[in-house]
Amino acid sequence: MYFHSLDTPAKLNDRLNGIFSYLQGLNVDAVGLNFPIYVDSQGGSAVTTGEKTPSLAMLRQIIEFAHGRDMKVKLRPSIDIVNLGGFWRDELNALDRKAWFASYTTTLLPFAELARETGVEEFQVGAYCRLRLTLSRGPGRHFRLAEP
Repeated sequence: MYFHSLDTPAKLNDRLNGIFSYLQGLNVDAVGLNFPIYVDSQGGSAVTTGEKTPSLAMLRQIIEFAHGRDMKVKLRPSIDIVNLGGFWRDELNALDRKAWFASYTTTLLPFAELARETGVEEFQVGAYCRLRLTLSRGPGRHFRLAEP
């Protein structure tokens, strides 16, 4: 599913009605919401949102709509490297890892908070092999990002 950030809430709701009615007709019971975040370069340390990153309000509307249709939701921010010379996410190799992790955490935190607030069933991060993101168990069922 692609949703344009300029959609009004009413227009988005109309689109969601059509899409989710179709999905329910296929007996779909879960959806994944993948969206781009960006890095400044292959070895850089800035991770940011961009014009194609959906707003928190838009994501909230989609998540609440899906949950209202008894569908589970996975939220998955993914680094978009299209405009960086064609290297693959596996080839990210930040020269300043501490700065990269700080930037990554700052960028992801609002989305993680949204996932918690809306009861998202899965929040997937860390598909960047060379940076070796790991998850370490925090209190309860929660995890925190940690560098090995």
